[in-house]
Amino acid sequence: MNRSVREALLFHAGFGLLATGVVLATPAAQFGRWAMVLAIAYNLLLPLYAMLRGEHDWVGRWLFMLGVSALTVLPDWVRVSVTETLHFHDHGIDRIGGAVPLYFVGLWVMILFPVTLMADQGRSARYLVAALLGGLVFTAAEWMAGPLRLWSPRNVDTLAGFALYPIPAEMALCVAALWLYRSTAHTGLFSRLWAVSLAPVYYTGALMLSQIGRAHV
Repeated sequence: MNRSVREALLFHAGFGLLATGVVLATPAAQFGRWAMVLAIAYNLLLPLYAMLRGEHDWVGRWLFMLGVSALTVLPDWVRVSVTETLHFHDHGIDRIGGAVPLYFVGLWVMILFPVTLMADQGRSARYLVAALLGGLVFTAAEWMAGPLRLWSPRNVDTLAGFALYPIPAEMALCVAALWLYRSTAHTGLFSRLWAVSLAPVYYTGALMLSQIGRAHV
């Protein structure tokens, strides 16, 4: 295990313990507020930790994945308002487009950053690792969303209370985010912004394909 992966595991283990404590201690009426606090805290603490620990190359990856995370509210909005296959529980927090809670802007970077960082330590297998690791982490997130009352599936087949159809698309998102980041890491700002915008478009298409045949009325 190289130093960068070890530092990433240490940071995310520490933040995970902090987040678990906050969630367990938070009354249901305040859940949305504290989810927002955790999302903001992660996106402030990660680059600060990177600079303090000398992991300066983390900052560019974090910014890229934060942009991707912010734009994934668009496919989530589609699932809520167009296909009606997703429902976000009301925790009293402002919603983007009247559908997606505001804290989701900074939420998926918590998965995309460590998954792509760890997958990038390989060579020829990095994209396979990104898919498999992303699938594992996103499956855990989908499973935990129900008990935490973050979101729930609608009008689709489920297993153990959560939908399986988003997971292949989420695996594809991890692969696309890693490929786009690597392809534009040393290019100009416009190219990087264009790459950031492509990831959620690709994700939306993957979700629609994955959903075919799994919806019911």
